[in-house]
Amino acid sequence: VLVAGCGTGDALVLLTRQLLCFPRLGFHLVGVDQSARSIGVAKKRLEVMAETVRGATLSPETDDLLAVELEGEDGKRGVDRHIEFVLGDLARADKLLRGRTFDYIDISGVLHHLHRPRETLWHLREVLDAGGGVGVMLYGRYGRTGPSSASRGRRCLAACGPTADH
Repeated sequence: VLVAGCGTGDALVLLTRQLLCFPRLGFHLVGVDQSARSIGVAKKRLEVMAETVRGATLSPETDDLLAVELEGEDGKRGVDRHIEFVLGDLARADKLLRGRTFDYIDISGVLHHLHRPRETLWHLREVLDAGGGVGVMLYGRYGRTGPSSASRGRRCLAACGPTADH
């Protein structure tokens, strides 16, 4: 799983918590961000999270890699989970990630910060596995105004009906 624009780790913490619920499922998370300071905060948040998850510990193997080991129901260790951080520009994701591909790419609250969002999405497409999925979240006027505004927006879209282009 690639978390594009991982920032201070919101999505990494959430995904790690969810994936730790399935100890037999191996996973590898890669968080990419252009801010070393944000990646540092994300690492600290993951360390705190690991302390609160029963049976989990977070231990650094290198400067760039954190390994989470989850103790199984039988008390044996060895189910390794990896969270890797890559410092760099998402607009160069295909070069930055050196030919690696991902089953899922999460890009939440990031595109509106980028100088060239279309180009970035194109490069992210290059690292997506065939049949993989992308989760995109954009901030918008209706996303922050509450359910009634969103309902009015949906009614307006429904009243327009499908266009010839779609």
